[in-house]
This record gives sequence, structure tokens and C-alpha cells, in this order.
Amino acid sequence: MFRRLISKVFPTLKQEIEANHYFFEDTKDVPENLDIQYNQNTADVSDLTFELNNTVHYQDRFFELLFNSAITTSQRDPINEFIESKILQLLRQPQYILKALPLVPSSLTQVMNTLNQPEFDVEILVNLISDDPVIAAKVIELANSAFYNRANKPISDIKAAFMLLGQKGLSEGVINGFVAQMVPKAQIYFKNYGKHLWSHSQTTGRLSQQLAIKYKINAEQAYLVGLLVNLGSMVIFQLMIDAFSSVCPDTQPNAQNIKRLVTDYGQRLTLDIAKLWNFPREILESLAVQSKISTEHELLKYSERYPIGGCVYQANQLAMLSLLVKHNKIELEDFDFNNATITLLTKGEASLLINHSANTVI
Repeated sequence: MFRRLISKVFPTLKQEIEANHYFFEDTKDVPENLDIQYNQNTADVSDLTFELNNTVHYQDRFFELLFNSAITTSQRDPINEFIESKILQLLRQPQYILKALPLVPSSLTQVMNTLNQPEFDVEILVNLISDDPVIAAKVIELANSAFYNRANKPISDIKAAFMLLGQKGLSEGVINGFVAQMVPKAQIYFKNYGKHLWSHSQTTGRLSQQLAIKYKINAEQAYLVGLLVNLGSMVIFQLMIDAFSSVCPDTQPNAQNIKRLVTDYGQRLTLDIAKLWNFPREILESLAVQSKISTEHELLKYSERYPIGGCVYQANQLAMLSLLVKHNKIELEDFDFNNATITLLTKGEASLLINHSANTVI
């Protein structure tokens, strides 16, 4: 996805790289202001200025699952430091990354507008979806999933998928089809990262939807925000993979370095992408509020003003726990919810959602 950008940013490495690290020298002149307006129509979210969330909780275990604990190490080397410094420069000037991203296709906008109409022509909708093979494939994949296809009857065309999924399910499939294009296409060394990260995004979307229904707020919008909330993480990982593949294919990225960049810049980059795609203000606000929550009091405060943002924050935390449970990395019976995660749910409610998500194939 970013090969052309990487080729412009990274010079050819010499056979040997000296161990002198110019990290701070390389980045000290880069502007620190990350609030870049991409066009005059971009929604103003200045009242939700980006802040780093210092809460770690069980994040280490989640990253160990993504990368495999055997490779989660803090050991550093010249090549890793060199590439990390360049990626950091890009993250501090994200307009270059954003130019390399796909724009929201007009077909997606047309499909979503059609689905939101009280009455629509199914044939027109089927033709719109069929024009985009990636989105069409994702819709059919969703229709064949155990979550929707309880009868296990194979679905092979869009019209049959619509009959099974219904309007709401089809909307999810269309959104999935576009966002899925952003999932990291990793080297075999990190082959589980993209799979687990996409599973986490889907679970976050599904849990956001369930919590929205519980809180009586817009469930479809909550699903979309939940699916989008980890886009920045996906982009950062793909940048690292493309950089190492282009610059020094015999060296592997340091998982600890990627984790640090994702933690520090992932949420901000997600918001920047959402601005580029001209999502409505409500979605931008819901994404922006994710970085401001680090305590239960803050979650309660921001949930009152931005209910979808608060809903998605909780779903994101629960989705991490769901994956950890699914892969036997934690036992909920021994898990201390009070000290490890932030949610407005009771332990019983949270455990029920986590276990159900862990046992549900999406």
C-alpha cells in the first residue's frame, strides 16, 4: 500500500550501518502541531484536542498475542532505529501518509445512501455492490459466516446475500468490505497480526453495536466507529512492514518499537484518516474522544456528551479481552476488572459480552 511513499522517504541503506543514533536530531525540526486541516469542509473538532492516553492496562498481553510473545523484545539495533525514526517523521507529518491512502470510493457512498433510504430498488443496490469486487467479496463472506448463516447453506451471489443479511447486515458487509482493504498484509513472520487486528476491529464493531442498543443510541453509527477505531494501528504496522521489505528485507521489525508507535500515534492517525474521508462530525467526535479517557470518571463524563464515543471505548477494551480469552491468554475468573480495564458495566455484564464474543465466529 505504501511502497511508493516508502521509496521516496527512505534512502538506500549501505551494507553496514554505524550504530550512531540520530533519532532526536532527525526529528527535532519536524513540526509538533498535528492538527492539520485537509480542506475547508473538514469538521472542527478543536474542542477535542488530542492527548496521549497513558493507561496501559492489559495492552502488553494484547500485543503479545498480536506479535507472539517470543518476539516481543526491547532489544534495539541500528536498522530498527533508523527505520523507526523515519516512520516517526511520517507520523508527525501525516499528510504524506494520507495522500497514499485510498479515498472513499463513490460506489461506497452511493451504496450507503441507498441503504439509508426507506425504500430502494434491490437490483440497483446489487449492481452497485457488484461493481466493486472487494466489497462484493466481503459481503458474500459475511453472508457465509457462522454469525449469519446458521443453516450453513452456501451463498454465492449478492442478491442471495442481501436476502440473508437484510438491510442492516448488508450495510455492515459494505463497510467491512472497504475497511478490510486497510488490514495489514504482513510478511509470514507476522502473519497473525493482520488476522488478529481485523478480528479485534470486527469484535469492537459488534460490541459497540450491542452496547449502543443497551444504551439506546445509534447502533449503526456505533458499529461503524467501532470498526474504524483501530485504522491507525493498521496503517502504522503496514508502514513498518513495507519499510523493512523495501529497505532491508533480511531484518525483521522490532515488535516493541511498533507497539510504542501504535500506542503513541495510532488514535491520532485514525482521526486524521476519518477527517480525510470527510466523515460526519459525530463520527470524528467519537473517534477523538478515545484518547481522552483514562479513568472511569472520564469515561462517564465523556459518555454523557459523546455517548457513541464512550460506547466504542468500552467495546474496544472488551474486544481486547475477548481475543485474549479466545486464545487462552487470560482467565476471566481471575481477572481484576477494577484495576485492569475501564468500563461502566458490571463484572457480570462485561464477562457475558466477552465470553459470547470469544465464542462467536465472525
